[in-house]
Amino acid sequence: MGQGLQGARRNSSMLNKYTGTIEKARNVLLPCALVVACSLLLWAVHAHYPLQQWLFWRYLAYWLVVIFWALGCLNVGFHLTRRLGLHEQRASEVLQSSMALGVLAFALLMFAFGVVGLYHWPLFFILPAACLAFYPRPLFLYLRRAVAHLSTARSRAATLSLPHKVFGCVAVAYGIYCIVLLYLGVMNPENASYDARWYHLGIAEHYVAEGGIRPFVEGWYVGAYPHLASFLYTWAFLNPLGQLFDRVELCAHLEFALFLCTLPGIAMLAARVLKQSRLRLAWVALFLYPGILVYDSNLVVGADHIAAFWACPIYLAFLRTYRDGQVRHWLLLAALMAGALLTKYSAICLMAFPLLILGGRLFYWALFAQRQQAEPRQQVQGVVLRPAQMWKGPALAALLGLVLTACHWLCNWIWYNNPVYPYASGLFKSKQWSPFARELLHSWTSTYEWEPHGTFLHRVRETLRACFTFSFVPNDWTGFHGMVPVFGFLFTLGLLILPFVKGARRLWPLVIATQVGVFLWYWGMHQDRYLQLLIPWMAAGTAALIALLWRSGLPARVGLLVLVGLQVIWGADAFAIPSHVMLGRSTAAAAIDLISSGYKRKYDKRLRIFEPYRSIGLAVPDAARILLHESHMRTGLRVPVVSDWVRQQGGIDYGSMGSPDAIYHWTKSLGLTHVVWPNKSSSGLNSIAGDLLFFDFVNLHTGKAKRFGSFNLAQIAGVTRSAKNLRVTYLGCADKYASGLYDVTQLRVPGETNRRKSKYPKPHVRLGKSDDPTQLIEQSRYLAYQPACARKRLPKDALRGWKLLAKRDDGIQLWIAPR
Repeated sequence: MGQGLQGARRNSSMLNKYTGTIEKARNVLLPCALVVACSLLLWAVHAHYPLQQWLFWRYLAYWLVVIFWALGCLNVGFHLTRRLGLHEQRASEVLQSSMALGVLAFALLMFAFGVVGLYHWPLFFILPAACLAFYPRPLFLYLRRAVAHLSTARSRAATLSLPHKVFGCVAVAYGIYCIVLLYLGVMNPENASYDARWYHLGIAEHYVAEGGIRPFVEGWYVGAYPHLASFLYTWAFLNPLGQLFDRVELCAHLEFALFLCTLPGIAMLAARVLKQSRLRLAWVALFLYPGILVYDSNLVVGADHIAAFWACPIYLAFLRTYRDGQVRHWLLLAALMAGALLTKYSAICLMAFPLLILGGRLFYWALFAQRQQAEPRQQVQGVVLRPAQMWKGPALAALLGLVLTACHWLCNWIWYNNPVYPYASGLFKSKQWSPFARELLHSWTSTYEWEPHGTFLHRVRETLRACFTFSFVPNDWTGFHGMVPVFGFLFTLGLLILPFVKGARRLWPLVIATQVGVFLWYWGMHQDRYLQLLIPWMAAGTAALIALLWRSGLPARVGLLVLVGLQVIWGADAFAIPSHVMLGRSTAAAAIDLISSGYKRKYDKRLRIFEPYRSIGLAVPDAARILLHESHMRTGLRVPVVSDWVRQQGGIDYGSMGSPDAIYHWTKSLGLTHVVWPNKSSSGLNSIAGDLLFFDFVNLHTGKAKRFGSFNLAQIAGVTRSAKNLRVTYLGCADKYASGLYDVTQLRVPGETNRRKSKYPKPHVRLGKSDDPTQLIEQSRYLAYQPACARKRLPKDALRGWKLLAKRDDGIQLWIAPR
């Protein structure tokens, strides 16, 4: 019996050993089998779509880099938040403030490195790595605690009723769906807007090509605007790996990352307004404004959504500052406002209401302290005040704001002798300021389409009306989405509902703050895309109103679902509107074409973006400096650029230079090596003299031109050829210049002016209506000829041997005599 038990035990032991061996073999062979399966899959698909050509690897790299950058910003911002003593707030608000302060710090660091000329490719790796390596342990410990708290909150959410769960699932699904639609646009660098290719990205590329931040020698107006977004994009352009496609895509992913950081802020603000601990689904309310899915209000690598990133942190900081007036909250508010103002001037829409309310409260405190001088300490709304110290917070905040924004206004003052260049030109005499610059700037801004016009009272009435109609009346180019309102109606309609909702008292300040912002938006520059910086406030207010209506009983819930459903259905096709004027279709369709390019084996062609600028940039040497004539867009040129667009710079006036030789010497003094100009065409914004002298300059002082699309590229020659006879025969309509013989410098009045005819110079020799111009043409080097008015006056063979320089958009043709 004992021997049998021992045998059974031996058999059991052997069986266990055998089973253990099999389990160990399975643990080894299973991963090997998975590796073999993956290898077979990759081998099978590689023949159809080579692995190295997969776009997936590029987008994975963008996300890894952006996450690395975001963690670096968050770490620096978290240290600043701790230094301000704000780490005891709610974890969500601490992280939101930390990210905002970190982005501001990163942008200011980029500016500092740029000013000292350290824009070289190692900075792309060193700066975010240094930000992340700056004692990261406190941040990671805080994040671990925040994640644990989030898990607890999720377990509490599991006790919600079935209707709440259904509503929450539908809302989350809708929000994720809209995020995916937005990301489709982000995936395609060609989705970048006109303005992004013009200056947001163009400035970043220019700074990298210069090796640092330098003044624009031509006094380029948009180059003197606030450019926090371009500082971030400059970091992306420092990337030494990849192509223009990759750098622009990295910029787009930076913008998308900051947009994603904006969404939690909406939930925080809505919860704070309703005095709730959480309102997690409030972020979905942003997508009840479908205009964000339509060009050019969507994510287009611009600055509008980066400005919107500051909206919720500013209002949350304002609430804390209003509540207790502590210095630390004043300093946080000042830093956040500085970040918004460094992004766009229009950020004043976010600053106006908080500053008005806090300023009014300070005024009240001052009066209160004066009436109660007998008591050293008084209490206002629960806050103990010391009259001798109540100005400390505002004073330090104002000082901090000036210091943080000095990278804008102080540099403009030093470089252009005007802190708000090109504005306030009557108060400041700018260094880069040609004779007609002020007149051109005024004629442009005074007739701009997106400003109220008329008398002061008429503009006030129009602006007040727009505060309640902007959702229903599109304020955009008709070539985008026509006259169809796509912005979103719920904020405006909420104004009708809000007075009848119980518990809405705390929501009214946010609504009024948003309305003040809308008023300033319409008064200043009321194109729809400039409203995007107010969308987080609108979304938070809408989410709070939805929460209040949901608590108001079954009839209110039914009405709410119908109202929200109608808005969702109306905006459901917004992403498909073919409104992108440069793509000629919707951003989603363009992204799908990009994704399908792998199937079509267009591996290299899909990476060629921003033509012909990219090809021009590749055709010039690394040490080149380009004079760009009458072209806004510039991204892709890869080298430093001087732009001479008349209405966008104050330092270049070819007509005042006097001769092609003077233009040549001016280009050499700036180190310019190449010229890019539209082939035989002119916008007509420049003066006739300016056009004639410029085209004669490229005729005399450049080498053989190469064509790139509609542009010419030529190298500036090293040998000058002088032009002595600079007389012009002008044959045109009688609305401006009189027909006759002029010196070229007489025709310096810019094309776009509202001057009276009496202000135009008189010709040396005037031609009557019946006079033959042949003799004057023979004495002239140039002919400015307007066929609409003077075709019959020009002899048949008068231009034999003459060369057409350009056709202006105002109908004037420019010719030059044969050599």
